[in-house]
Amino acid sequence: MRLDRSHHHEAGRATIREAAGSVVDVSKIRHFGFSHFESDECGALNDWLEATPDAVAFTCPLCCDELAIRTPAVLAKEAMLETESKRFRLIPSSHFRLAHDVVKGGLSISRLFDMAPFVHSWLQAALRLSGQEILNISPIRIVKACATPLIAAWGGAETTAFGNQSNNFLEAWAAMGNKGAPLEIPGKNHFDVLDGFETVDGTLTQALLSLASM
Repeated sequence: MRLDRSHHHEAGRATIREAAGSVVDVSKIRHFGFSHFESDECGALNDWLEATPDAVAFTCPLCCDELAIRTPAVLAKEAMLETESKRFRLIPSSHFRLAHDVVKGGLSISRLFDMAPFVHSWLQAALRLSGQEILNISPIRIVKACATPLIAAWGGAETTAFGNQSNNFLEAWAAMGNKGAPLEIPGKNHFDVLDGFETVDGTLTQALLSLASM
C-alpha cells in the first residue's frame, strides 16, 4: 500500500482507512512501500503501523528510519521482496551514485525546529500533536553528526520564538560537533525576510556564498 498525501490530514487519514477497509481487512496488511521518505507522502506511516501489527514498511537505503515506530526493512541494490502474489525488485536510480558529501551547506530561514511548544498554543486544537509526533517531526530531537555546515537565519522583526528556535537548534547542532552560525536579519518579518535573495549582495545570497568557506 502506498501512503499518499491525503494522509497528512486527519480527515484524509480516516477517509483512506475507510476506503481501504472496504476492500481489504486492514489488520491483514503485511507491507507498506515507498521509494523515498517525505512527510507529505509518508506522514501517516505510524498510524498504519499501529493499525497493522504484523506489517512491515520497506524502502530504499536513503530513507530515514528514525521516524517509524518499527524499523523499516531496507531493500539493498537488486534485492527482491516477495509477497503472496507479487515480487518486487529494487532498481537503483542516480540517487545511489551521489557522494555522501554532495550537500555542501544548509541555510534555514525562520525554521521551526522544535514542535513541543505548539502543544501549549492555540494551534494545538487543530494540530493535536501527540508526544510521539513531536519526537518524529522535530529536527532538534534527531540531530546527528554531519559534515555539512548550517546557517540558521530569521528576521529581526519576527516574534522572538523564531530566533529562540534557531539558536536552540544551533546549540544542539554544535553539541554533535557540527559547524553552524546564526543570522538575524534586522528589520525583516516572516514575509519579507526572503528579500535577502533579491540581489547578489543581499543578506541571504551572501549567506549562501559564505557556506563554501565554512
